[in-house]
Amino acid sequence: MSIGLFALFLSLSSSFAWNDMPLSPPFPRLRHPIPSSAISRNTLPPRSDLSKIFPTLTAVKSQGSRGTCSIFSTTALLESLLVLTKQSDTSVDLSEQFLAFLAAHENQSEGSNAGTNWQLISRLGTVPERLLSYQSSSWKEDLEDPSSPAYQECGRAPVRYQNACLWAQGAYNRLSSREWAPIKVESVRFRDQPFRAIPRQGWMMSVDDVKRSLAAGVPVVLELEFYYGAWNHRLATQIGITPDPDAVLRGEVGYPEIGSIDRQRSGEHPSGHSVLVVGYDDQAEMKTRQLMDDGTVREFTYRGVYFFKNSWGTERFGVQSQLFGPTPGYGVITQKYANDFGEFFGTIGR
Repeated sequence: MSIGLFALFLSLSSSFAWNDMPLSPPFPRLRHPIPSSAISRNTLPPRSDLSKIFPTLTAVKSQGSRGTCSIFSTTALLESLLVLTKQSDTSVDLSEQFLAFLAAHENQSEGSNAGTNWQLISRLGTVPERLLSYQSSSWKEDLEDPSSPAYQECGRAPVRYQNACLWAQGAYNRLSSREWAPIKVESVRFRDQPFRAIPRQGWMMSVDDVKRSLAAGVPVVLELEFYYGAWNHRLATQIGITPDPDAVLRGEVGYPEIGSIDRQRSGEHPSGHSVLVVGYDDQAEMKTRQLMDDGTVREFTYRGVYFFKNSWGTERFGVQSQLFGPTPGYGVITQKYANDFGEFFGTIGR
């Protein structure tokens, strides 16, 4: 089965705008999953049933220009689990801004990971988007401008809390205000009521665990070491690779082959990315062309893919995606890349 079955091959590359596709700091100490066993390959279905999982998925969102992908993937996982446990429908919209504030306060940076995010929600809860809406641009670069909101909100914050204030768009300064009171009340209510009905989540130690969850219609978070060529990211030009805008439109993510420029040089600009995996197909194939370290271009074919929901909006990545009808903002990644260079977080003990 060709991966072309999951994408519309429209001729849009001439009008494609290389908008920013924001990344997070690299994830430390990724826990790569144990490969599938021979026994499991005979018991798990070769492809998950997307009709089980798509009715539980909320809308694709955009993280804007901020490195908050793990905030978005964790929130997307939680929203789907609320639907699966029949505590909400797909209109549920939780506040990424609130979780970004908690993570920034905890980490003193914009980067986080699914495990930390989940622990923060279990301790402090979360709130609907309507109570604390997401701010899509970063404030950090505006701190020196006295007229900017960044300076006015965070310029006088204690040094040890200044990064948290910046990453959380000034939420730090509203902690004691009347505006913050209903947020605190709702976050505690969520922690003590809906969240308690959510199944236990944790790092998934094997590919079998990942596929078992997906086959049951339960999504999982994937966190990755980022390879610019495999993603055809605009910054691939920094390491001598010309990105393919058509692959971005189709939402296709390949693999950094041994001996490729991508494999050798992406580490010069270390980054990470996090998405919500919603399915798999062990028989689907993806073809890629890669620039090798000897100057040649070689074609590779990879069998087995995961399907995922991204947080780069619906107008740049995966515009032509056709996973379950039109699914703009979704993508397809080779299982080899995800398993070799990623870690999975989701429902454990299934």
